[in-house]
Amino acid sequence: MGAPQATTLDVALVQYDIAWERKTDNHERIERMLLDAGVSSGALVLIPELGDTGFSSNLEQICNDGGLTLAWARRMAEDHGWILEVGHAEQAPDGRGRNCATIVHPDGRVGTYQKMHL
Repeated sequence: MGAPQATTLDVALVQYDIAWERKTDNHERIERMLLDAGVSSGALVLIPELGDTGFSSNLEQICNDGGLTLAWARRMAEDHGWILEVGHAEQAPDGRGRNCATIVHPDGRVGTYQKMHL
């Protein structure tokens, strides 16, 4: 066996002024920033905790959107070849909010982590 080959991973960290509780505005802002920055296909894109809405206790507003943020992340991953980590909220069966981090891969794979102490 030969020596392992060096590989690189481009990482894009997104920092922006979040439009509070306005997912579509935030999605558009993030996409525009990434495209303007020339983020390459295959890059890992890291979006902040609750980056689609900002911190809010208004669960009706931030959780019940029919999967808007994940649909957007899937489209972004597929269209641009990016691996996205997106912070968002989900409502648990007990009615409480869950602070989530979801990874979306261009091939359609999705994995979600939920904080346990929210």
